[in-house]
Amino acid sequence: MGYKDCDYSYYLGPDYKKGYKQIRKTSTIVSNHSGWLDCHLLIKYLCPGFSPGIAFKGMPVMGKLCDISESLYVPKGGSPELLEKALNVIQER
Repeated sequence: MGYKDCDYSYYLGPDYKKGYKQIRKTSTIVSNHSGWLDCHLLIKYLCPGFSPGIAFKGMPVMGKLCDISESLYVPKGGSPELLEKALNVIQER
């Protein structure tokens, strides 16, 4: 039984599916990797972009791989101005 077969009307009401649009492509996947193999599997099966820290941009190999996958560099614990800039880039994408 997949998630499409589940009936949530008990929790959400009888008309909860009214107005739903069919999802054709997933736009965001949040994944907290727990080992070295997780990233490799995600890349192989999903071809995702990542949100690495700004420090990765200067790394010789990792920076280039992040650029190729069109990753969004996120300032980790940056100033409010940097965080605002990152939010604007995310919203534009």
